[in-house]
Amino acid sequence: MIQTNQLFDYKGHHIAYHESGNGSPMIMMHNGGCSHIIWKNQIEHFSKTHRVIAFDMLGFGDSARPKMYYTLPLYVDILRHFIADNQLDQPVLMGNCIGAAVALEYASQHPKKARALVLCNVCGGAAMMRYFHPYMFTRQEGSFSEGFYKLAFSVSKLEFVKEKVVARLYGSSQINKDEVYQGILEGMRHPLQPQSRIKLIKGLHTFNKFNNYRDNPKGLPPTMIAWGGDNQVLPVKRGQLLMERVQPDLGKVYEGQGHLLMVEAAEEFNEDIERFLD
Repeated sequence: MIQTNQLFDYKGHHIAYHESGNGSPMIMMHNGGCSHIIWKNQIEHFSKTHRVIAFDMLGFGDSARPKMYYTLPLYVDILRHFIADNQLDQPVLMGNCIGAAVALEYASQHPKKARALVLCNVCGGAAMMRYFHPYMFTRQEGSFSEGFYKLAFSVSKLEFVKEKVVARLYGSSQINKDEVYQGILEGMRHPLQPQSRIKLIKGLHTFNKFNNYRDNPKGLPPTMIAWGGDNQVLPVKRGQLLMERVQPDLGKVYEGQGHLLMVEAAEEFNEDIERFLD
């Protein structure tokens, strides 16, 4: 398994990340609840030609898990500090779900500071997540019942629930229970994982702008948007709507793949990124 091998300090909290390769920088940011392990195939592939940096987002993986809400502004500020402190010149920003939202928001604020965006299954906040938990989300925008928090915290500790959550990240094809799958499941077993997931859920409303995204941002760097056609976390119809609004240079739905299309369709995805970057 590819392990984190570096630490970055953000206001007293350590951010763990894996770094390998040489060349122009490429930063990878994962979805909530997982770690940089989802990018294993991309790390191995692109570190041959790029300086690849794959984060464990604050609250997950080997990074610190402070008792604060994990929000879009917080994650964007971490990314901004990291790029500035390491003097990275126009990195390619690649993200999945919350990681994709962070990349898009950073590039919207600093369009000249990223070479390109590779956005997978962009998180649309609380409203979009009703697709995942339709009976646990209140109708008030960006809010949840206290009963939901208590229930989510309790049931997330159960082993069979952890396995079902990981399984739902995949699409309709048979799950390959390889080291990536095992790494994700092991992360779910971290004793502080339930707390981290609740802290992210409580900050999820800050990602709401990407649900029915109405902007067509001007000046974005070249952008690729990828979505799992059998995504059981974020509905593909939202991805198609986002593509219509953002009008990416490349937009693609990976049929039969889920929330982890970079794992399930790794070879095809890598080839598409190469062509896009060229």
